[in-house]
Amino acid sequence: MFGRKKFPAHLVDDAGHMPAAATPVEPESEGVWIAGWDGFMAVVAPDGERDIYSWSDFEAGSWDDDTNTLALTFVHPRNAPMSFAIPRDADGTAITMIRERIERSIVYRQVEELPSGAIARGQVRRNPDDTLFTQIIIDSEIDETDQEALDAFEGQLREAVGLDDA
Repeated sequence: MFGRKKFPAHLVDDAGHMPAAATPVEPESEGVWIAGWDGFMAVVAPDGERDIYSWSDFEAGSWDDDTNTLALTFVHPRNAPMSFAIPRDADGTAITMIRERIERSIVYRQVEELPSGAIARGQVRRNPDDTLFTQIIIDSEIDETDQEALDAFEGQLREAVGLDDA
């Protein structure tokens, strides 16, 4: 229903490009859209103001077909997840694109228990320019005994995908 040529004009990015996919968010009367470009996604208000996120800002994206809701979970645990109700008749291309781009940005995952007992989840992620970087997510407090293990864990992540130590 919402083909590329039918996107509202306020979705054009700073470079003058329309998104690859977009969908309105409920309530549609407010005019908010979520949209995805190659390297990022944005929540776009009707006046064109936007909150822009890199795909690697998110740990996961999930779709609930019963409620027509897209949930996006940030890597940083202090950032509350975002949830968007999508109109039932909306084109699902944007939802698929957002979920797939988040997944595509994750190259490798590994979990490690630290000396303190904390669990570290490591990921190698892909930037929009296809360069790689590491993320380590720790969901609890750590202590000074963990630093050496974290350094070794990051080295394992980098080695697993062939990243240089530089």
